Amino acid sequence: MLSFATVRRVFIARQPQDMRRGIDTLTSVVVSDLGQDPYTGDCFVFLGRDRRRLKALVWEEGGFWLCLKRLEAGTFADPARWCRADQSSVAVTPAEMHALLEGIDVRSARYRVRQGYRVGEQKKFVKCRRGRTADARGDGGADGRRHCAVARGVGAESGGAG
Repeated sequence: MLSFATVRRVFIARQPQDMRRGIDTLTSVVVSDLGQDPYTGDCFVFLGRDRRRLKALVWEEGGFWLCLKRLEAGTFADPARWCRADQSSVAVTPAEMHALLEGIDVRSARYRVRQGYRVGEQKKFVKCRRGRTADARGDGGADGRRHCAVARGVGAESGGAG
């Protein structure tokens, strides 16, 4: 399974590319056309003219990965629709990239709120049931019932691996 867990950002090129191109040629396209550094660990995605083939170029410590996916039926979403005319690429999240690989047009997808983040000095992940949010103490509200579980932050600000 292809994973984008270690990838910082994912860029999809606006212009279609010749799918016969290899690592060296696509690396030069990243530098000249996209204006990016291919050695940063970002993923650069190129679609063929017919949008049935997709190549992903990723720098990993020690070398490049070049992955190809060919669809037997259908086409990938057109990245030119997502970009402004002056953009050479569009940045997507790793989750949007997985959706694109599954054939989902992520720009027309409807996102549902599944999780919330507390806004303030300490941003902690708040996982709630029954549509309620946790207050500053982490309990469910003034009535004392716990409706939400607050995952404590891990790292230097919390003082250890909690």
